[in-house]
Amino acid sequence: MRACIKNQLAQDILDRFVKESGGENVKDSSHKFYLKLAMRDMEYIVIFNHDSAVEYKNGVANRITDITMLDELKLHSNMLPDAMYKKMGYAISIEAIEKVLDWECYKLKLQSPNGPIKFSYYKKSTGLLRMAKSPSGETVLYPEYKKYIEGAVIPEIALQLLPTGDTLKLTRRYMYINEIIDTNIFNLQP
Repeated sequence: MRACIKNQLAQDILDRFVKESGGENVKDSSHKFYLKLAMRDMEYIVIFNHDSAVEYKNGVANRITDITMLDELKLHSNMLPDAMYKKMGYAISIEAIEKVLDWECYKLKLQSPNGPIKFSYYKKSTGLLRMAKSPSGETVLYPEYKKYIEGAVIPEIALQLLPTGDTLKLTRRYMYINEIIDTNIFNLQP
C-alpha cells in the first residue's frame, strides 16, 4: 500500500474514533490539564499549563522537563487526545491489523514531531481505542466505555500492564466536564 494511502487511512481511523466518541461536540483544548490520583498513602498531582508542567508526589513538587511526558500532557489537555495528533503535527500511519484480546484492531503508529513514537489500536467494528502503547513501553487497555454529558464517550476502565507483570485497574469514579473551576490550580510552582 502506498504511503499516502496508508496515511490517509490512518487519519480516517482517527477521525472515526473522534466521531464515535462524540468528539464533534467537545470543545477544543484549553492547553491545561489537572490530574489528581489518591491511593492509600500516596497522592500524585500533575498540572500542565500550555507547554509547562509540574508534578507533586506527596506534596513534593518537581518541574517536568521530559519531552515525551510533556507531549503526552499536551495531548491529554484535550478531552479526546486522539483529536490532537494532526493539530500537533504527529506523523500518522497504519502499521497492521492485529488482535487485541478478542478484538480485531487497526494498529496506528503515531510519531511526535519531537521524535517519540507511540502505538494505538482501534477496534475495526466500532472505531473505539482499545489499547495504547506509550514511547516508554507502557501498555494500557481500554475494555469499557461510558457515555457522558454532550455525548462524549470516554473509557470507564483502564488496565495498565506493569513491567512487573502485574495489572493496575483504574476505574473512573468522577468526571467533571465544563465545570467552573478556580483557575489558580493551573499556577505552576516551583
